[in-house]
Amino acid sequence: MIRGIILLVVALGMAIGAGITVMGLFAPLAPTLEIVNHFRPFILGGFVVLFAIAAAFRMRRWLLPVSAFAILNGVLFVLPMTFQATQASPNSTSSATMKIISFNIWVGDRSLDEVERFLRRENADVVMLQEFDAKHAAALLPKLKDIYPHQLSCAQTRACQLAVLSRNTWTDANYLAGSLENPPIIWARFGAGAEGYRIAGIHGAWPFHPYAQASHTDWLIAWR
Repeated sequence: MIRGIILLVVALGMAIGAGITVMGLFAPLAPTLEIVNHFRPFILGGFVVLFAIAAAFRMRRWLLPVSAFAILNGVLFVLPMTFQATQASPNSTSSATMKIISFNIWVGDRSLDEVERFLRRENADVVMLQEFDAKHAAALLPKLKDIYPHQLSCAQTRACQLAVLSRNTWTDANYLAGSLENPPIIWARFGAGAEGYRIAGIHGAWPFHPYAQASHTDWLIAWR
């Protein structure tokens, strides 16, 4: 009886996990399915649990398909990070370093006193804030003026709600409110010519808005 229940659990888990895995592979054709890929670590974990159950109850015929899908999900989980790592190229023109903090205030009841203490303790050169509304700006920006004299915020714009803070003077800074086509974005440019650089902060669409997220990604690639 117990073995029959275990067998049913493994079979159902295998069917559901395989179906979800295959759905995620079609995300490039149907952006709505991309939400599946955000849960890839949990899918991988589910197959690991199924493998452990199948091994414990000596269900040999299930070991191969379960392990195959576990490996597939592991590869799909690691592959994007591996690709990103290969695209990264260190700047060989300068040995100077700088510290940047990207911090989502998270519109809600977060303690701004704790945020201030965190930013002072971390002592970054540039800070990018997201989900930063007018209430946050009025309470936090004046307190940080002594260490971040250069500040730009679009907190007053509901379709933006970002801020950039800097210890050093920038040559240019601006922002663009978000839409279905582009994410809200704020940036500051430092230096000029070959030594110049720009730091940008964004808040892309949530995974629950897949078509907007896809549009935002395409827009960012073109903007970059």
